[in-house]
Amino acid sequence: MVNKPVMQTQIPYTLQQALDFVPSAVRECGQVYLVGGCLRDAFLGKSSHDLDLVVLGDVQKAARLAAKALKSPACFLLDAERNTWRVIADKDGGQVEIDFSSPRASSLIGDLALRDFSINAMAIDLQKPESLIDPCGGLQDLHQNTVRACSPTSFSDDPVRAIRAVRFGADLGFRIEPQTLTWLKQSIHRLPGVSSERIRDEFFKVCTSGNPAAAIHVLESLDVLFIVFPELRDLKGLPQAHPDVQDVWQHTAGVVKGMQRLLAVLTGSYPSEEAQNLVTGKAVLTLGRYRSSLTEVWGACPVKNRPLQGLLYWMALLHDAGKSSVVKYDDRGHTSFAGHAEAGAGIAESACIRLKLSRAEVKRVSQGVTGHQLIHQLAEGKGDTSPLGIYRMFRQYGESMLDICILGLADTLGKFQQTPPEEYWQKELDAARLLLEAWFEKHSEWISPPRLVDGNELMHLLALEPGSEVGDILEQVRELQAVGQIKTRQDLLAWLENR
Repeated sequence: MVNKPVMQTQIPYTLQQALDFVPSAVRECGQVYLVGGCLRDAFLGKSSHDLDLVVLGDVQKAARLAAKALKSPACFLLDAERNTWRVIADKDGGQVEIDFSSPRASSLIGDLALRDFSINAMAIDLQKPESLIDPCGGLQDLHQNTVRACSPTSFSDDPVRAIRAVRFGADLGFRIEPQTLTWLKQSIHRLPGVSSERIRDEFFKVCTSGNPAAAIHVLESLDVLFIVFPELRDLKGLPQAHPDVQDVWQHTAGVVKGMQRLLAVLTGSYPSEEAQNLVTGKAVLTLGRYRSSLTEVWGACPVKNRPLQGLLYWMALLHDAGKSSVVKYDDRGHTSFAGHAEAGAGIAESACIRLKLSRAEVKRVSQGVTGHQLIHQLAEGKGDTSPLGIYRMFRQYGESMLDICILGLADTLGKFQQTPPEEYWQKELDAARLLLEAWFEKHSEWISPPRLVDGNELMHLLALEPGSEVGDILEQVRELQAVGQIKTRQDLLAWLENR
């Protein structure tokens, strides 16, 4: 363990920005240190919107002085047990969260030693920003692309760090140091004792990291994934339908990989290796016009820090979870899975409720699993692609149809091991394009026509009593609007008279 500060000849620009943002008034409250992920990101050339400060002094006073200096109305006690206060301030059109806390030990060095990994256990004294306090050798591990636990008890102290270690490794492209991996494996049996909320939050970060597929692969190899989702364990060794040579879990892993590839080109930075790939290149040519719109939809956070894009990976993992409960074998040993989507939706719903997702998130995942075969059906000519058919699909699934589009495409990539037949792939992309066009370009025509009459007026016009018939007629009107047979209120009145 390195106990001497590592002297830096130059503070990274992003770190200097963070230091400049912290009001000088907080220094009046004692020794104050910038710690943790902000430093890690700065040395990796990344900016951070979350700052953690350890205060050897009056934590509450420091937070309130910062809030006053930054003109922030949000200053509150975040964690009474750890005496942590949070200030939320505006910066460059966004928000910065600044946490002020007491040290977890009797000294700053003791506090850093109790943290998870060396790369997160560095600090800078606000009074002496030229000196990096690095007792666990985090800077060296950053240079060597290594995830190293701060102590032998790091994982036993907090078993959820097992998921976090894998996330950092996959996200940063780092290796987990061998001794750390040993300690991690020894702690896995403790994970079921961790609260569902903490496991959910850490796994969600996996799904919104830079490389979810790699992280999920490692979590599966360590058996951690099946502690998070025991519903998936029975998929290992379960044969896919003939002639697919994969088992259902191998297929599911392929769908996760396919999801990452598609999101990279339809919402992300469009990595060069995918730009030159025929399969994802076709996806961009067919669906690329909706990139900004899809980015906005899946980047939304109905629940704080949980963008909808993360839920797409939950859908990918759980889309075939129902297969083990409905599997049937023929006399040749071949499998079939009639009804697996509906069965899987119930399993997915139970898993999401157990992991304490919100009701809206549970519904979104369940709908995605229910409808994940729709794109295949449309591509194979088995679905109704008329305006009425499209209206009815969106009436059932709403915005979840967008999830179903990309999930269905990822399912195809998983089925054909990332290289589907060119003609079939184009048919699936065309089906997805039709649905995206309906949502983004023909929403007021095919999906949500303007209301021309409400229930009260309809009852007056037709002398009806309140009841289901009123709703049925209103739905008839909307369907006729979707197919263009009713366009104006005059059309509506004429139709009602004829009816």
